[in-house]
Amino acid sequence: KIKGKKNYLIIDLTKKKFFKKDKNSHSISVGQFGKIISKLKENNCKKVLFAGKVQKPNFSRIKLDLKGIYYIPRIIKKSKLGDAALLKEIIDILKNEKIQTISSTAYTPELNLSKGNYSKYRPDKKDKKDINNALRALNKSNQYNHIQGAISRDNFITLEKQEGTQKMLKKIKKKKKNNKGVLVKFPKKKQDPRIDLPTIGL
Repeated sequence: KIKGKKNYLIIDLTKKKFFKKDKNSHSISVGQFGKIISKLKENNCKKVLFAGKVQKPNFSRIKLDLKGIYYIPRIIKKSKLGDAALLKEIIDILKNEKIQTISSTAYTPELNLSKGNYSKYRPDKKDKKDINNALRALNKSNQYNHIQGAISRDNFITLEKQEGTQKMLKKIKKKKKNNKGVLVKFPKKKQDPRIDLPTIGL
């Protein structure tokens, strides 16, 4: 049971079988759609949520069952457009099977921030200009790709690459005179907030 006295089932897609100690966990390859859907339906699961990061698989190496073979061409095609398109395709596949995808934060609302200022420092006019410059750059980038972050400083924009926010921050050189600038994290227009949210934290 989890919060709210809901019965739950875990489809463990991790290679290391991270949830093997949980009696409600079932370790299944990401390409075995038939097995995943059968397991959900056997347990009368009408809703699913995605928890944690699912690494994009090496499509030439994953184990496929019949439903996996049926769906894999669609998935590979969408994966070429980026993570957002790939995840949206998986939601559509589940929807075809009468399984609804709910928000990953449905049971953890405390992880979401409300609108407002959360630090002692408040953005000044220069910061607000940097924020707007970063938002413009993010909106101009490919709507399907992985980019959710940008750093704006002195009218210069650094966009997040595939390796993520942490490496982008490490590449930013410190300046002796002016070390200001703003990190902006923002969802893409085509992202589905149920499964793919920009995250800031440890």
